[in-house]
Amino acid sequence: MSDSAAPGLGDSELLQAHKAALAAAGKNPMLSPETGKPVPKKTLFRFGASFLAFGVLWMSGLGIVSIVLLPEHLKQVPGIAPEALMGIVNACTAVASLVSNLLFGNFSDRSRSRYGRRTPWVLGGAVLGGVTLFLTGMTTNPVLLTIVYCLCMFGLNCMIAPMVAILSDRVPSGVRGTLSAFYGAGSTIGSPIGSLIGAALVTHMFTGFMLAGVLMFLGGVVAILIMPKEGSGAYLPKDEGTLMGVLKSFHP
Repeated sequence: MSDSAAPGLGDSELLQAHKAALAAAGKNPMLSPETGKPVPKKTLFRFGASFLAFGVLWMSGLGIVSIVLLPEHLKQVPGIAPEALMGIVNACTAVASLVSNLLFGNFSDRSRSRYGRRTPWVLGGAVLGGVTLFLTGMTTNPVLLTIVYCLCMFGLNCMIAPMVAILSDRVPSGVRGTLSAFYGAGSTIGSPIGSLIGAALVTHMFTGFMLAGVLMFLGGVVAILIMPKEGSGAYLPKDEGTLMGVLKSFHP
């Protein structure tokens, strides 16, 4: 429940309205869990366009690097076979992706920012992911390259986990499948676009890595700009859990 939707209410009133909206959405799959009211088609279109743009942009940026430029760049790394280094990088980034997706999903659940629970994480991930994706192509040190690329996965999942959570936070359950398909379609479209751009820039590596970083960054920023503004989460009760409690929450 956003502050703008209920001006003048205190935190306790906003929390009660939030709980009422969730209860109403639980009974009627076409009501918003954010407001407890039907969602206009224009708003649903904005959510769909946001998820589509997000998938296209981040996947295009990552595709430029992971599919085309990174294998070529690894050939310039001295002292190790590019195939072996690619295997090491892939293994490390797989672990980084798994951990970071759980981590940032968990942290965004516990956020109480006046800018919203998810928005700050998406924007922060856009910056981290975009900068580190570019920097991946700026070093031939195998250890540093692997670390930077893993940080890119942290940035990417810092966007993905909160974006997926927005589906349950703000979208009626009756249309979540449709809107999640927009995100899936965006990712499917973005992959070949990234491959084509990467192939065109394979002889211009600096430009290719820079463009990839920009696209990754724009993925989070454009998605937030298109999506209806998220309301403040400052009225939600603060999480009093300990670090051990956070770690235990990762248990299936």
